[in-house]
Amino acid sequence: MDQARFLFEQVREARLLGLAGMFMFSWTDEWHTGGHPIQNWAFGITHADRLPKPSYYALQKILECRTEGLLSETQRYRWWFVPTTEGELFRSASVPC
Repeated sequence: MDQARFLFEQVREARLLGLAGMFMFSWTDEWHTGGHPIQNWAFGITHADRLPKPSYYALQKILECRTEGLLSETQRYRWWFVPTTEGELFRSASVPC
């Protein structure tokens, strides 16, 4: 499962369960340790140059939804990616928010 869909589903489930909070790690792919950049790091929701990844848009979408909207039609999610000159942007349709 790709990062965008995984994060979307995890946050949706946390919200449906009524959890008090969530923690997303990490904001960007850029990471340093001991003064040296980590080259094979790709956990962020933005690239090292801070351009958003599809997971950024997935989190934006699910966090904008009202919880009661998630309850009514949780199986109506469709996923696809729209290529752009900046990379791939996350898109979803039929999200009951």
